[in-house]
Amino acid sequence: MYMHVDINGAYAAFECAMDPKLAKKPLIIASNNDSSVIAMNKLAKSVGIKRGTPIFKCRDLIQQHQIEVRSSNFTLYEDYSNRFHETLESFAPQSSRYSIDENFMLLKNMNKIIDYEDYGRLIR
Repeated sequence: MYMHVDINGAYAAFECAMDPKLAKKPLIIASNNDSSVIAMNKLAKSVGIKRGTPIFKCRDLIQQHQIEVRSSNFTLYEDYSNRFHETLESFAPQSSRYSIDENFMLLKNMNKIIDYEDYGRLIR
């Protein structure tokens, strides 16, 4: 059995981990040159922000909903990604990094020790 682990809205989640007051605000992450939206949290999605949209086309929504805009910080994201993957590797004898925020874990015979859903909750 393989378990797929994915961080929802990873870049936004990483920013919130660094600055917890962002967790309750709509948040978008802008590309390196701040020209377009590359990530957002659920609150920003709920007001209609879409990935890939140029920032200038979002200005009204940003002001209307007081959306926090952060420039991308790939050094931070890489650090948090490495921590995420290292943590997962401690939970399974074999795991494969798939992307910055995704991992596949081999849970061979793990169900003899613990229910798969319970194991997922434990990892979370």
